Amino acid sequence: MRVRTTTSETPPTGVATTLLFNSFVHFNGLPLDVHEVGRYILTVNNSQAGTVVGSRSTDGSTWFTFVSQAVPIPATVADSGPLDFAIDGLKFVKFEWVNGGVDQAGTWNLQQELVERDRAAQT
Repeated sequence: MRVRTTTSETPPTGVATTLLFNSFVHFNGLPLDVHEVGRYILTVNNSQAGTVVGSRSTDGSTWFTFVSQAVPIPATVADSGPLDFAIDGLKFVKFEWVNGGVDQAGTWNLQQELVERDRAAQT
């Protein structure tokens, strides 16, 4: 299973935090293991720096940060990413973009993927 979505969003401004994905909401409260999701992959077309913050939860309401990855301004017009995050074994996750203080310019394009966990690694 590989689910990919591409969206064009209103660009974040200042130090705004933008929700990218919340598995508790997206899967109506069902945990990730029900869907056999093992990885979250993000590619973003950013004109300014930011940080991707991944949080985990056991109940969908109390969240704990498990990863924080700085995303610099791309050296060329190319996208930043793919940023690949292992989420196998976590009950619920959410990913947010924390803008770096400077407004993003133009259209802010996101490509998000959920990838099935690797069964071969579990045997």
